[in-house]
Amino acid sequence: MSGFPAWTEEEFEILLTNSDLHDVELASKLSRRSTFAVRVLRDNLHYYHTGIEEPSLSEMMRHRLNKGSTPIIKCARCGEEI
Repeated sequence: MSGFPAWTEEEFEILLTNSDLHDVELASKLSRRSTFAVRVLRDNLHYYHTGIEEPSLSEMMRHRLNKGSTPIIKCARCGEEI
């Protein structure tokens, strides 16, 4: 995702804990992120947890996902717990 600012831990946490919001609604809460950016990252999270493909997630994102889910994180695409 070069050319765009890196996602911050705070932005990533907001994305993870708001799986119930539509991409457009979530983008409105993240002032530096477009609907497209939210959609791409959510798709990549889905690919990551299902093993469909190896998405490009930052080291910070992978670390956060691997340290456990408190609160429980649900995939915005399929509803499964990550």
